Amino acid sequence: MPEFLLHTGDLTHLSDPAQFDTLAQVLKDCRTKDVFYVPGEHDIYDGGALYRERFGKNTTGTGWYSFDQKGVHFIGLVNVANIQEGGLGTLGQEQLDWLEKDVKALSPSTPIVLFAHIPLWAVYPKWGWGTDDAERALSSVKRFGSVTVLNGHIHQSCRRWRVTSLSTPPGVQRSRYQHQVQCPNRSQWSLKPLNSRRCLD
Repeated sequence: MPEFLLHTGDLTHLSDPAQFDTLAQVLKDCRTKDVFYVPGEHDIYDGGALYRERFGKNTTGTGWYSFDQKGVHFIGLVNVANIQEGGLGTLGQEQLDWLEKDVKALSPSTPIVLFAHIPLWAVYPKWGWGTDDAERALSSVKRFGSVTVLNGHIHQSCRRWRVTSLSTPPGVQRSRYQHQVQCPNRSQWSLKPLNSRRCLD
């Protein structure tokens, strides 16, 4: 049985209260006392208020924090609060200053675990798989002998769909994008699966 769980974000798909309720219900079956979270971009469509209320209590700023467990220092960072569509994650000056202070008094022999939603290194910037100002965050922990960095966000494979036909209600403009049709009722779509391929959320 694990002592605790780390969740690296996207607890929900649309920041919907019912989706947060579902997650809370599912986690009741976990045989662990504590679960530590950071938000993904899907958890903060409302600015992150519901996420912080439900899963980000006792955190700083948009939800960052640290804790110690059996001599290991864990740091949960938030790099989705100021993300632009298709852009890189961002930590921001306030959080970076906090991080430097957080680790300042620690011994270099302290094991460090950083966890955030978007990767803290440039996996593939064209797809937004990286954090714009992560270099400063990583330099803050460079003096430590053991640093582990965890992330979520990247979907190795997902199914995409081509909209082959669409009945558009009056007053609704049809999108030119195959996978991003703006339509109030998805039952009006005729869908055909594309080959499995890498994609973002």
